[in-house]
Amino acid sequence: MVISRPVPRFCFVLGKIFGLVSVLILNMCLLSAIILLLFKAVGGTFNAMMFYSIAFIVADAIFMLFYAIIFSLVTNNVLSILFSLTVYITGHVIQETKLISFIQNSN
Repeated sequence: MVISRPVPRFCFVLGKIFGLVSVLILNMCLLSAIILLLFKAVGGTFNAMMFYSIAFIVADAIFMLFYAIIFSLVTNNVLSILFSLTVYITGHVIQETKLISFIQNSN
């Protein structure tokens, strides 16, 4: 963290967060537009659920970005990556484990 002027730490962290979130949203909008154009090109019809799913995917990515930033502030790079991957995998596996336990209990 090399800063040429004295800037408070919270300003640096907020700038980092806002910059990364804006780049993430820009990338997700670009990728979503490409996917929707390709979907329309192959003859698909648009549905409101597509836009809701894109919005929730962006929200999920922003939450993961927040976790990665928090972990990067308190640990080194390798542990930050491992902790972020652990949160991501755990968050996406919980629904599957609930489904598996429901199937096992119904038999």
